[in-house]
Amino acid sequence: MPRGQMIRYAWPEKEDIDASTVDLVVSRLRCKLARDGIEERIDTISRYGDQLTLPTFE
Repeated sequence: MPRGQMIRYAWPEKEDIDASTVDLVVSRLRCKLARDGIEERIDTISRYGDQLTLPTFE
């Protein structure tokens, strides 16, 4: 999901959200996922945005 789309979704009433705010929120979410042992990951895709990666089960 591109950062601009994330901003519009997460803060629909705000127009002046900086991309660094999204970076901070994503970083904190990554820490919480890791701390709680959740297997889902948030990966940064270069020149695009962030992607939620679910574990694969075989």
